[in-house]
Amino acid sequence: MPNNTSTEKLLDRMAEALQYQSILLKELSETIKILRQELCKENSSKLPEEKLLPIREAAARLGIGQSTLRRLIGEGKIRAKRVPGGKKWLIPEAEIKKHFS
Repeated sequence: MPNNTSTEKLLDRMAEALQYQSILLKELSETIKILRQELCKENSSKLPEEKLLPIREAAARLGIGQSTLRRLIGEGKIRAKRVPGGKKWLIPEAEIKKHFS
């Protein structure tokens, strides 16, 4: 059985190893955070601005009623984005073009 001195030394080594691991984890966490920020910047600069149309205009272009368009959105047949905090929908112009052809 190990004596108290060797047990204390072992515990000290373990504590040092845990401190080292903690430092490495903090550095890794910071690196991941920076990489995520850079990736978001890179991706957002590559995305083209998407023109969004209100329900009224999108329905008129498609030649259907607004309620029909809302139903198609609800069924997932037409992609749309809800205005934050509201009940309004915006339909990407690309969706209208897709359904025209």
